[in-house]
Amino acid sequence: MVGIILLLQFVNMKYILQTISLIMIGGTLMLTACTKRPVTPQLPPVPPQQPSGKLSKLVYDTGAYDSLYYLADGRLSKLVNNIDPAVSGGVRYELKYHSSGKLERINSSEGWYYLYLYSNGKLASIS
Repeated sequence: MVGIILLLQFVNMKYILQTISLIMIGGTLMLTACTKRPVTPQLPPVPPQQPSGKLSKLVYDTGAYDSLYYLADGRLSKLVNNIDPAVSGGVRYELKYHSSGKLERINSSEGWYYLYLYSNGKLASIS
């Protein structure tokens, strides 16, 4: 009889230890799941740097506007014409320069382009 009582106490003790262990593990998991972690704010993309003193936007009475972008040396690199302010994107004009620094071509996002030809260092034609 004493052996059965000791066996029951051992089983009860084992059950109590398992229960305490499960409570401690569950509590630890709950605490770590609920801890606050610092949130890194999502910053908006940085607009391209404009050289100091350069015109960056032309706004018209109709609400239309042109955005101008420059190369590091101050030459115009892109112009975006936004006729309808409610629609983003507009028509983009990208300016390409020859290795000599002279304007060589203006490409439109609509597929057409202007080609600048020079003769003896002077502008000969635009086609």
